[in-house]
Amino acid sequence: MFLNNLEFKQKEVFLGIAKEILIVDGIRDQTEEDYLRSICAEMSLSQTDGKSIELKELPLIFKTQKEKNLVMVELIALAFLNGEYHEKEKKYINKVVSVFEMQASSIKEIERLVNRFFSVQKAIVSFISSNEDV
Repeated sequence: MFLNNLEFKQKEVFLGIAKEILIVDGIRDQTEEDYLRSICAEMSLSQTDGKSIELKELPLIFKTQKEKNLVMVELIALAFLNGEYHEKEKKYINKVVSVFEMQASSIKEIERLVNRFFSVQKAIVSFISSNEDV
């Protein structure tokens, strides 16, 4: 959604943590694979460009609150992608929240907004796909 706003190194690191959140629940489905390809395209990266770092190092890469918010929106969107917010995904996200020193209320707001985004997106896709003439 907003990944093109990141610097190159931030994009590489984000891709690394995106891959982690997609496998943390032990399930990797086609929807997640497709979304991973789309975020790589958005960032002009290949799937092999991801950089793995320790979570405690994230604040050294994503320094501003805007960057942290962007990462959290995108991570939570990845977690919600298959319609299920798995407990292991929540644990991973809570670790990121902790290293970013973010408030729980901010994360709840991001979760609400991401859910709303997916709901609107689903409604738009349904509308476009409908066979009714308007």
